[in-house]
Amino acid sequence: MHTKKRLIVDFVKKNQTEIVASFFFGFLSIVASIFIPVFLGKYYQIALHNHSARGKIFDQVFGNITNVKSYFIYFILLLFFKLIFDYFKKYYLGLIGELFSKSIRGQLFEKQLKIKIETHQKKEAGLYLLRYSGDLSSVQNYLTKGIISFINDLLFLLLAISIFAIINFKLTIILLVSYPVIFFAILYLNKILKLLSRKRRNSRSVNLAFVSTRLSALLTIKAFNREKLETNKYAKKSEDLFQLGKNYYKLYAFIYALLPCMLYALLGMILYTAYTLNSTSSDVLDGSVILMFIMLMVNTIPALKRILSVNFIWQAGDISFGKLLQFFNTDEEANNNVDDISIKSGSISFKNVSFGFSDATRVIKNMSFHIPENSLTLINGSQQSGKSTIYKLITGLYSCKEGEVLMDNININLYNKHSLRKNISIVSAEFPLIGKTVFETISYSRKSEKRIPAHNMLLKLGYTKILENDSVLDESIFENGKNISSSQHKILLIARALLTNKKIILLDEPFEGLDDALKEHIFNLLSELKGVHTIVVIDKNKYQSLKYDNVIDLNTC
Repeated sequence: MHTKKRLIVDFVKKNQTEIVASFFFGFLSIVASIFIPVFLGKYYQIALHNHSARGKIFDQVFGNITNVKSYFIYFILLLFFKLIFDYFKKYYLGLIGELFSKSIRGQLFEKQLKIKIETHQKKEAGLYLLRYSGDLSSVQNYLTKGIISFINDLLFLLLAISIFAIINFKLTIILLVSYPVIFFAILYLNKILKLLSRKRRNSRSVNLAFVSTRLSALLTIKAFNREKLETNKYAKKSEDLFQLGKNYYKLYAFIYALLPCMLYALLGMILYTAYTLNSTSSDVLDGSVILMFIMLMVNTIPALKRILSVNFIWQAGDISFGKLLQFFNTDEEANNNVDDISIKSGSISFKNVSFGFSDATRVIKNMSFHIPENSLTLINGSQQSGKSTIYKLITGLYSCKEGEVLMDNININLYNKHSLRKNISIVSAEFPLIGKTVFETISYSRKSEKRIPAHNMLLKLGYTKILENDSVLDESIFENGKNISSSQHKILLIARALLTNKKIILLDEPFEGLDDALKEHIFNLLSELKGVHTIVVIDKNKYQSLKYDNVIDLNTC
């Protein structure tokens, strides 16, 4: 079972070099960031010849620098190394984020191809793409900003507080008391922000789903003059989303403004306390100590802001991880690990097969029939008689709820799914053309030597009459053949199936939309192939002129 921890731990194990490099340069950047304020305090001492006992912190680290020229040489070197450290820290952090996003994308796509067809058909592919594109950014930020940067910021604050305590313990006490107050105040406001964020995300998902379904039905909307109606519906949903966004940013802006205000108020308290100590205490703070303390505190403000706002990154990441994990943990298509079993004869049998997406809605009930090997068989049935379900059961795309489907008298559940489909080819409008050219859509292999058989198949099916020039193979094909006629689309589907030369060929309504001459021509071609192939035509029409070896009537099965 996939979990958030497992996804992150598996990624870290595979990318240890990048993770270690990120923390290594992050630590060096922290050290440099802490030394710079101390360095500035040392300049105060050198320039004014004002040395304090606490200034020895500097001398222990950098050596005893006594002149301004040497100081600036060291200072330039420190800035140079900080530049290098910051660059590699940011680079490796960004690289880790991109690698993590790439890893999740790959796993998502692989999972999408492995899930059961019944599960896949419950959601549109477009919704899948829209939904997870945004979630990938959130899980990427969860790892980079919510874990790696967060750990670096915590380490930075711990080291900074240690330096604070060495510089002045009384001022450090004020920080230690103030930080929790700021933290819990921002945490409380972020919890409210989380609720608004969830409502906003849900509303956005509803909007995306509405847009996707309406664009898919654009022909219907135009034909029935529903443009204004659908526009009004969308305007209402868009207004609801706008109001949620407006309320979200009211609170977000308040938190954004409140946080620096509280931090700078804390800085004011530190300055006032330092002034009071100088006025009333014998433990006078010299200017270099105050300068070091203030500069170091200013340096910690960005880290503290990131720590206080990290809860929002965690919340967004948790929501996105929840969606991704729900998808990752859906049932995959069962696939036996047994060795390939070749289909030799190609006979097909259904024995008391029942199938439905639920017990209340059975598409097929107690169906039995037999298709002999090397035959040309028609499975005939009316609409909603389960015709398309039959070839999905034969190919193992669906699993029967009761009974068994046999191939060569072997239950197809004993076949490896990949092995089973190596022996079955399908012609159906439900199986879209894939490719940008005619050649790419009909040939499984795009090697140049495959062009001749592909061209010959198109000649045989009547797609083209050009004998010598195979330029027809390079003609562009839009998504699923939107730029070609329905008969051309059908011929390409048939060509793709026949070129695979598989033992069993299933054709779903192959003659729909074809004229009588082309219909007769393709049928005769199928008749020639039946001597070495088991050919099954699934159609609602019998076409009396076409003579099959067997006719299976679904109404009587």
